[in-house]
Amino acid sequence: MLLPGEGHLFGILILHTEAHHGGVNTVDVVDGQQRLTTIIILLKVLKDAFKLEKDEYNVSAILPLITPETHGFPFFF
Repeated sequence: MLLPGEGHLFGILILHTEAHHGGVNTVDVVDGQQRLTTIIILLKVLKDAFKLEKDEYNVSAILPLITPETHGFPFFF
């Protein structure tokens, strides 16, 4: 747990993009796959916990981040 005034370096993601095709930009993750996967799993677990608590406000805040229809990403949740 971070105390007030402390910081944490999350790390970086290295992405490679191709040319735009019809408004869609394909992004390949070059480095940071495990970090990205961990974030997605954490968001999914948080969403499920908020859903059990019937906290629809936080569920609705997280859902667009992990829903394929929102960004066109091939997430599996």
